[in-house]
Amino acid sequence: VKVLLNGSPVISSANWWSSDWNVQVELRKGLNQIEVRYVRGRGARGYAPVYLYDPIGTGLQGLSMPGTEAGLRRLATRYDLNHGVKGSVIRVSAVPNQLAFFPREIRLSAGASVRISFQNPDLQIHNLVIIRPDSEEEVGLLADQMAQDPDAAQRAYVPDSDKVIWATPLVNGKGQVEQEFMVPEESGRYPFICTFPGHWRVMKGVLIVE
Repeated sequence: VKVLLNGSPVISSANWWSSDWNVQVELRKGLNQIEVRYVRGRGARGYAPVYLYDPIGTGLQGLSMPGTEAGLRRLATRYDLNHGVKGSVIRVSAVPNQLAFFPREIRLSAGASVRISFQNPDLQIHNLVIIRPDSEEEVGLLADQMAQDPDAAQRAYVPDSDKVIWATPLVNGKGQVEQEFMVPEESGRYPFICTFPGHWRVMKGVLIVE
């Protein structure tokens, strides 16, 4: 099961033994998008009921929820208008408690100009660094070495290397940053990692430039 709130993953688990999940989300005022992906497999049905409660277990009142696919599409259109979702904005999020990015794969056209929005709903500090092909270990080890530098945090643990193409600052838990990004002209597979010391070994993804 995967649960996403306003585009950011809240939980992702393959524990198919559980038939009852309690997931805490922080709704913002106005229109919210809660997406539940329930993957079929090993006897599981394709859909599961979803119930919304406040922190003390009382059912939420005054909610407007669509009962048809057409109604869902109308609300989705309103969500996009209210929150400025555009095709030129690429959204990447840290996954809480998992040292992972979501999505782990991004496809962009060579030479395109986009904005990347990096959200961090985790409790730990993260960044997002795009590097040249086949340089993941080199840049990651340089980032680990920065842990001994007194100014490493001010430099966002981003090594001074020509292998680094683009990087965000460090983003605290519940924080977000959005920056311009010019996609490389050369096609290929460009890794992206979190260079906070040690994170890069598991917190990684790939930008596929076509």
